[in-house]
Amino acid sequence: MNLYGWVTFGTSVTRVLQRNRLDLRFFVLGAAIVSSAAFLALSKHGGCIGLSGVTLALLAFDARVSPNRQLGMVIGFIPIRMAAEHLLIVISLMSVLGVVSQGRSPGPNVAHATHLGGILFGTVYYEMMRRGWLTIHRPALFRLNNW
Repeated sequence: MNLYGWVTFGTSVTRVLQRNRLDLRFFVLGAAIVSSAAFLALSKHGGCIGLSGVTLALLAFDARVSPNRQLGMVIGFIPIRMAAEHLLIVISLMSVLGVVSQGRSPGPNVAHATHLGGILFGTVYYEMMRRGWLTIHRPALFRLNNW
């Protein structure tokens, strides 16, 4: 699922970032750091490794760019289609409930805290870009044309 999300959201996020002269590599690095830190801060388990925090950051960013874009997901065997902003809210609520109830009920091993960290990063990154904070105040090292 993470690779599917990477391909689905990565291409549209890359286009938006390039239009604003931002580099996807720094987005991915930031999302990985923030989502891993959220896992370490909120989870009772050890560490985790994976792509889900970055994938959810891409989803959050894309949902902010195109809130009415129709997206689908499968819960169990039931396919569901809804607007990107609504899907983001549903996944956020599922992750919050997962963090709150961790260890209380047996279930799949899902890093809900990582998902929350990714969603937070993607949303904040979009808002910073929209307000111009990433394009005006960034050091020369982080400009796209330097790579």
